Parts: sequence; C-alpha cells; structure tokens
Amino acid sequence: MTEQLEFRWEGKTESRTPSEHLAPEILQDLADAMRSRLSERSGYHIHLRINNNSSTMMSVRYDMPRRIARLNVHRFFLDAPDQVHTALALWIKSPKSKRAAAILNPYIASQQHRVKERAPRKGQQST
Repeated sequence: MTEQLEFRWEGKTESRTPSEHLAPEILQDLADAMRSRLSERSGYHIHLRINNNSSTMMSVRYDMPRRIARLNVHRFFLDAPDQVHTALALWIKSPKSKRAAAILNPYIASQQHRVKERAPRKGQQST
C-alpha cells in the first residue's frame, strides 16, 4: 500500500533557508533525530529519505509484516516544529487522519517558498 500527498507550486522561485546552509553531517544529524522521533511516535521502524522535490512533499510505503514505513519527505521537514513531526507520525499511522492533515497541509503551504521550481521538461516552454 502506498499513501502519498502531492502538491504542485506554480511560479515559485527557489530560496535558500538556514537548513540548506548547514553542513551535510549536521543535516544527517537532523535526519537521524527526526527518524528516531517518528519511529517512536508512529510505532513503525522508519526508513527515511529526504528529497528536494518540486511536487511530492511526502509519501510513505509500508512493509506491514515487518512493521516498516519507508518515508520520503521534502527537506523542509528536517527543521519543522515538533507539532509537525507529531502530525507526521500520526499521518504515518493513519494516512487519512484529518487531525494530521489539519497541521501538515498548512505547514506544507507555509513552506512553498522553500520548494525548488521544477525545470521545464525538454521540449516544453515555461509560461
């Protein structure tokens, strides 16, 4: 089973934020801490992948027999407030949770300035 939320941001420009200026080892520490919190709060063993996608901000795939959640999230989740990580853990446990969506959707919308603009595909013109 795969659950995914997808958002498209039109006409946004890339901007640099504090987490994007950190050394790779610091980013790794943030990711490790986030993975640990999410695992503890969701009850799943989390395999975490951080991306810099322009449309898919978060997705999860499950290995139910082994209680593993393969989570793929945008890098702006690394420095998200604790309540966002709590909502993300709830979303992992219950992807249709309205309570999680009430926190995650506004947070994602507030981070749109950190989403890299998608480059036009070959043969397409940007508008």
